[in-house]
Amino acid sequence: MFGVITYESTPIFIVESSESLNGEVYEKQEAFSKENMMKFRKDLKFAFYCTTHPMDGFWDLTHEKRGSYAVANVMLFLVLVTRIFMVRYLGFLFNDTYWPKENIFKYLGSILFPLLLWCVANWALTTLFDGKGKLGQIYIATVYCLIPYWVVHIPLVIISNFVTLN
Repeated sequence: MFGVITYESTPIFIVESSESLNGEVYEKQEAFSKENMMKFRKDLKFAFYCTTHPMDGFWDLTHEKRGSYAVANVMLFLVLVTRIFMVRYLGFLFNDTYWPKENIFKYLGSILFPLLLWCVANWALTTLFDGKGKLGQIYIATVYCLIPYWVVHIPLVIISNFVTLN
């Protein structure tokens, strides 16, 4: 029998049985059930709420635990796809990269490494000064702040193929 192990309603991987190494039996749940999708949709709305109402949204994120790793990971994936989309499909008048000689991991690293560095440095600083910032909350808040990146850049890439330099 097969089961799906999920973390915050995001499927991680499929296992053959639902029994753990120490003998505990987990109840199986469907990864894409209606309840999980409704929770994901609610958390997705909250991510956009944080973008339009940052003070209230980030207060709710830290004090009411309303953020979601699943939505943050989807948002980070959209940022990475937008970066690759921007490098590949930006209008030729504005793009000076020669795509066959470029390394895609350089562009992914230009987003992931500063994000990792920011989250760890922010967590270390808050720990040093007796702050209450948790690494997960910092990660979720930072990725929620990246929403305008892909919201703005996708239309700009499309428009760049129709405008001229003049």
